[in-house]
Amino acid sequence: MDKALSQSVVDMNFIASFSNMGKLEGTQENMILRLQFLEAVVRLSNAKYRESGKFKTHSEALQYFIDNDIKPHCEDILKEWDGFRREQLWNLDVGEMFKVNLPTIKAVQEHYYQPRAKFLS
Repeated sequence: MDKALSQSVVDMNFIASFSNMGKLEGTQENMILRLQFLEAVVRLSNAKYRESGKFKTHSEALQYFIDNDIKPHCEDILKEWDGFRREQLWNLDVGEMFKVNLPTIKAVQEHYYQPRAKFLS
C-alpha cells in the first residue's frame, strides 16, 4: 500500500471481487477462487493507475501493476520454488520413477477423478 492505494481502496476492491459471485458449490467461507484473486488484481491495478490517469486502458494499468508492484516483491518466492522444481521435482530420478509407475498413476486418477459440475475453482 502507498499513497495511491490506501487500505480502504484495497478493502473495497477485495470485497467487490469476493462478493460479486455469491456462494459457489465447493467454496469455503472467507476463501477466494483464482478468478476472484485475478479480478482483485485487475481492480487494484485500475484503482492505482487507470483511475489516477497514469494509463488510459485496463491492460496498460495491469501490465504496469504486475511489473512494478507485484514482480519486485515476489522474486525470492519465485527463486525458492524454482530451485525446488529444478533440484527435487524435475530431475532424472523423479522422471524415471514417474515413467515406470505411469499406468498405476493413470488408473488411480481415473478411479478417483470426478469432474466438477459447472465451475472451475
